[in-house]
Amino acid sequence: LLIKYIRLSKRENYNDINVNYKISLSLLLTSALLFLLATITFQASFRKSKLPVGSTVSTYAVQNYGVYPFYAANIFGVDFDITSRKSLEITNDEDLFEAYNKYNKNKSSYINIIDNNTYSNLLKYEPSENLYIENLNEGDPVNGIFKDKNLVLVHMESINNFLLEIEETNSRMKFINAILEESYVFNNYYTSVGMGVSADAELSVLTGLYMNGYSTLYWDYNNRKFDFDTIPKLFNKQNYITLGIHGDHEKFYNRDIAYPEFLEFSEPYQSLDKFASDANMTTSDYVNFLMTEGLQGHISPWVSDLELSEFVVEKLNEYEEDNEKSFIFNVHTMPHTPFQFNPYSNVARPEYDKWNNKISNLTRNYIDYVDYVDETIERLFIDSDGNSRIDENTVYIFYGDHGSSLKNGDLSVLYDRNLNLLEERQILQQVAAFIYAPSSEEVTVNGYKINKGLVKGSQNLVRSHIDLYRTIVDLFDLVDETNFYFGVNGLSNEPTFVIDNRIQDLIADDPTTNDNYIVSLRNAKNHFPLNQEINLELLDEIIYFKKLSDLLLNDPEIYQTIKRFLV
Repeated sequence: LLIKYIRLSKRENYNDINVNYKISLSLLLTSALLFLLATITFQASFRKSKLPVGSTVSTYAVQNYGVYPFYAANIFGVDFDITSRKSLEITNDEDLFEAYNKYNKNKSSYINIIDNNTYSNLLKYEPSENLYIENLNEGDPVNGIFKDKNLVLVHMESINNFLLEIEETNSRMKFINAILEESYVFNNYYTSVGMGVSADAELSVLTGLYMNGYSTLYWDYNNRKFDFDTIPKLFNKQNYITLGIHGDHEKFYNRDIAYPEFLEFSEPYQSLDKFASDANMTTSDYVNFLMTEGLQGHISPWVSDLELSEFVVEKLNEYEEDNEKSFIFNVHTMPHTPFQFNPYSNVARPEYDKWNNKISNLTRNYIDYVDYVDETIERLFIDSDGNSRIDENTVYIFYGDHGSSLKNGDLSVLYDRNLNLLEERQILQQVAAFIYAPSSEEVTVNGYKINKGLVKGSQNLVRSHIDLYRTIVDLFDLVDETNFYFGVNGLSNEPTFVIDNRIQDLIADDPTTNDNYIVSLRNAKNHFPLNQEINLELLDEIIYFKKLSDLLLNDPEIYQTIKRFLV
């Protein structure tokens, strides 16, 4: 209709200008009316869809509205975000608080929506084959066991847990396996990132909140000044020095603004730019310096993770000499897709030969990185001369930010069995995570002299980034009744779930089977295991919680409104 209007309006030789003008105008008005009706119809249809949340708008629009109308509507300022107080039937601040407080777990008593059992923000020690805590007796509180210790929190780039499960890759991570023997290991830890990927992981761990999946909160902060109880802020209140470190440029993901203003690290952000400035070099000169004189044949355009490990140890020693407690957040950059810049790419790995010509180059590049990852972790604890530098006053926590997004089918080759598509998606969402809290006692594991762990065992229940937030603030005793969180304690026996904010899969514990499952929130008929019974009422409640989570990020006033009711 628009094309017809344009053609008519451009004609010069016609008998009746008024007639053609009226036809042209009618076509234009008809087009506008149809566009308006289509938009209204789409919005009504989207509200009634299975998953009417912001991260699914674009996909649903392309399938049910059309690519060009969707883009045109955005150009004309149509707001497709239906996550609002009105849509959630929240009419006042009291309703708002009650809606969120239902899912708040920082209470002496609350009901878990999965098993309907009652749990508490105070976790008591129950010794078992899966949990050992030195110097605690049965029934003693677990909260505060790390109070006043330093924390090194390591954000590992793209480390899927299957690297530890597959024999051939696991065998090349000898030091990590030694540390895991003395650690508390999360066997079912899953990422929840959306479009912000690494930044989403950082934010969920440091705020205890789900990201919305369709924007990046670090950038959103420029327009919406959030005031959240971040882990750096909470440590600052306990008179800690707090430092964020990353080997990329300071402006990447807006960290140069977000780290000091939003997250409120007390120390200047230690980025590639800061490393270069400290060395009185330009960033390009500094990278060239690392490539010629850096550790282990450095070849990447960032500060290598090996260099970051050295820097973390240097800062820990510096702060301890000044009798300062510290929280250091160390963000790795490698292995990053497409998994290039590996200084060990030419190392012979005969155990991989059976996969030649069976997996993609991308997958091969990824699994080749295990040697580098193992050495990066080792360098935190053992220097280049083989001397231990493990600090018994420091707790070391590691988590993978997101999966590797490998090509479909390659995992079946690595596992040597045909994987269901949803099973494969679950494996790719599963990342490595563990807590190493060294004591003063030295032990030898796999030939490495390391310190015995104060907390050892394994967690087989589902855990995610927001649960790690709660675990940290509980174990370091950082919160009181004026704070809230939605995660479960990582050391507890409480079941939970995690939402994949990219494609909206749900991974949840099932207390009836003592196992977990994955189900698509877009279509509950898609799930694995195939014989899994899906509780649709539970899914509806989780979707409602997801909407509340999105609303919390859309409206920066909500967080502090909730806190006012908690005072």
